[in-house]
Amino acid sequence: MKHLIRLDEAKSTDIERILDLAARMEAAPESFQDELAGRTVGLFFQKPSTRMRFAFEVGVAQLGGNTSVFRTSDLQLSRGESLADTARVLSNFLDAILIRGRTQQDLADFVQFGTIPVINGLTAKFYPVGALGAAYTIKKKFGTLAGRKLVYVGDGNNIAHSLMLLCPKTGMDITVISPEWYQPSPDVVEEGERLAKSAGTKFEITDDTGAVEGADIIFTDGWTSMGMEEEREERLQTFRGYQVNRQLLEMAGGKPMVLHCMPVRRGEEISAQVAAESEIYENAANLLHVVKAILYYLL
Repeated sequence: MKHLIRLDEAKSTDIERILDLAARMEAAPESFQDELAGRTVGLFFQKPSTRMRFAFEVGVAQLGGNTSVFRTSDLQLSRGESLADTARVLSNFLDAILIRGRTQQDLADFVQFGTIPVINGLTAKFYPVGALGAAYTIKKKFGTLAGRKLVYVGDGNNIAHSLMLLCPKTGMDITVISPEWYQPSPDVVEEGERLAKSAGTKFEITDDTGAVEGADIIFTDGWTSMGMEEEREERLQTFRGYQVNRQLLEMAGGKPMVLHCMPVRRGEEISAQVAAESEIYENAANLLHVVKAILYYLL
């Protein structure tokens, strides 16, 4: 695996090795402190970032490497230079690049014209690093991923898409619960169903919150993603019945793990009480170990 763009392009063994590496790096960080010595990782942000930016900046430093952080406004891209030329030039200076961009096409172009590993730090369609971070958090709690039921509740967005591709490759069942007009993209649903059929796992898309029953993990995210602020009021009305709260947890039965990739909007997609009892901060912290593992694996 040279790049991390979307998780259906990764093999199950790639994912397993990255998660195992993350555990080793968390347990003995000093053993990996020089792995990126003399190397520089570019961090290209077209969108705001908190957890991703600091996980990569700190992670690269802990591996002995350097980072170069920049936005479109810092580059001649903002004045019309082509992405192809930008990719070719930056490949001479960097050893890998994280792109937190707007479209998958930006990443595809960089892969096509550049010569270094490209990591998808989030686009409007996929968030593979976030999904891998969640997988690591789940594995730490349960020991294994296979056989677990993950239920995603909320907008069928980029993290939902990446979880839909991750779960079949790790042996997990997945149910996505979203209002009818806000369900995941049909092409990702089709690919997720294909992967699940091949893996022998369960795959379900529904608008029925009752499908949360039996969940080992409940995952949610904000109802209004970056760039959709004009839809906020409409979305608040539509998603009102899809909040992760005490009632939903009781419907699930047992004591499911609750995850959120953050930022959290308490009182919207998750109640303040459930957020306080969830593993959201542990999941955010685990991103550091997963990021280091991804970098080590690709480089």
